[in-house]
Amino acid sequence: MKASRKWVCARLATYENAAEAKVLERIFVGRSGQLENTVFAMLTPDGKTILGRADRSPRFAYRDAAELAAAMDYYAQPYLQKGWGERGLPKVQDYRLALNIAACDGLPLILVGSDAWEERLARLVWQKSLLGQAIFVRGSSRHGATLILPDQFGLSGKMLYRLPQDIKADQLAELLANYQSGPKNARSHIREGIQQGVNWETRIPVTDPHSPRR
Repeated sequence: MKASRKWVCARLATYENAAEAKVLERIFVGRSGQLENTVFAMLTPDGKTILGRADRSPRFAYRDAAELAAAMDYYAQPYLQKGWGERGLPKVQDYRLALNIAACDGLPLILVGSDAWEERLARLVWQKSLLGQAIFVRGSSRHGATLILPDQFGLSGKMLYRLPQDIKADQLAELLANYQSGPKNARSHIREGIQQGVNWETRIPVTDPHSPRR
């Protein structure tokens, strides 16, 4: 975690974004020659040069967490600046995907309906107590910011609260903690979904030969 604070970390959409998939194919493909479900790489700030090794995940590229952290520290050095500029709200590209990610991670979802609310939340969520505590998505709601609890498989959600405009970081952290179940076990989650006939259609075809969808 400490080493990652020197980086801008992007969560990939992979099969949910065709334009992004083309970029990822230039960074890493597996033995099949096709885009796999996960890609890991450290890039220069312009996104054009790979630093170190690119692979399916950090576990494939580095022996252990210590080696990964050392590499992150090393490759970050030439690009470090004094302090951070203005940091925006980390958002998922659309509501459908955000709901699914929130369900997979066992986190609540906050639907943000205005520029003012997006700026307000951006000032809060980078505080330590709120890092990684919710998923955010921009929506067309006219009601400011709405807390939503996804169902088990992220296909629907229940509206819980509309956040008050004067909410403080500690209040938001306490509220979010009430609706966090933690990440799911991928294998058991997929197995249960198959048993219940749950189906998720990706935006582009899944090409990972290791995917259970293949």
